[in-house]
Amino acid sequence: MIFFKAKRQICCLVSVWAVLAGLGCRQGAVVSTGTEQGVDPELENRRLASSIKRLEQDKEQLEQQVNTLAGLPDTVNAAQFFRLQDVKLTKRTGLYDKDKDGTCEKLIVYIKPLDLDGDVIKAAARVDVQLWDLNADGAEALHGTWAVEPEQLRKMWFSTMMSINYRLVFDLPDKAVPLQGPLTVKVVFTDLLSGGVFNLNALAKKH
Repeated sequence: MIFFKAKRQICCLVSVWAVLAGLGCRQGAVVSTGTEQGVDPELENRRLASSIKRLEQDKEQLEQQVNTLAGLPDTVNAAQFFRLQDVKLTKRTGLYDKDKDGTCEKLIVYIKPLDLDGDVIKAAARVDVQLWDLNADGAEALHGTWAVEPEQLRKMWFSTMMSINYRLVFDLPDKAVPLQGPLTVKVVFTDLLSGGVFNLNALAKKH
């Protein structure tokens, strides 16, 4: 179980902090007599004392986490709390003419990840986006491809009074405009927690 693994990892971290703190004390003793290298012993000892204090605080916090996790049953799984049930593209997904010159320059994709209760959650994921003209032939059908890594996606969380979702903005290639009709957006949303893959499609109309 994920929490069981976390218990062991935090225990290991506590041990590491303890070792580092011990090393810091021994280094402090050496520096206090190392004036021949131009180091101010008093200043260096204060710096080491501050570092050791921070290590002790981190160690205390980790020990508290261990105690908290130890009180949970091994059957508890993080996926129970953050399980992604569904992913939807909202109606606002489409092509946008930002400067109102009659030509669409942006593709904006609004993605809404939902949990078991139908609530929006900030699920960590990789997102692959394609823009297609299904009425075109061959190489002319695909107008653009984009990949959004999890670290990038995290910064694309978008919240208003009316909605909460991911908002992905892409520049359109020149060949995507002018448009003869609506294009099709294909999205692959790969959830990092469960490994689940959600394939989504929507018409990308002009807004």
